[in-house]
Amino acid sequence: MASDDSGSSTVELVLITPVLVGLLLFLIFTAQGSHLASSVKHAADSGARAGSMVSLSRAPAEARQVALLDLAAAEPDCSQIDVHSRIETLGRTRTIRVKVSCEVSNRDYLGLSIMQRTVVAESTEVFDVYRAD
Repeated sequence: MASDDSGSSTVELVLITPVLVGLLLFLIFTAQGSHLASSVKHAADSGARAGSMVSLSRAPAEARQVALLDLAAAEPDCSQIDVHSRIETLGRTRTIRVKVSCEVSNRDYLGLSIMQRTVVAESTEVFDVYRAD
């Protein structure tokens, strides 16, 4: 007697669909998280570079302004953005360190309120003594 396979493809599709949807959501969540981390790092790098090219007195304000503008251009879904900068001295070398943090809720990604996390990036640049004002 021949076996009847009718409906087995439908059962397999019904069983595999939730796994595929979960994998797709995971990929979207991971890609958006990676993009956010990259945007925050780029903002910190831009702020530190801009701060290193002006005078010491203007450096923290310039670094903050450039970092905020850079992050705004990337349009992240940050509920709160903090930019801190400080000037450090090591011997005769002066550097500026910029720390950017972006608080984001995963609700922006999946429509679910799973958790809230903060993405932080830091960047340090040496003051450019030949180009600073």
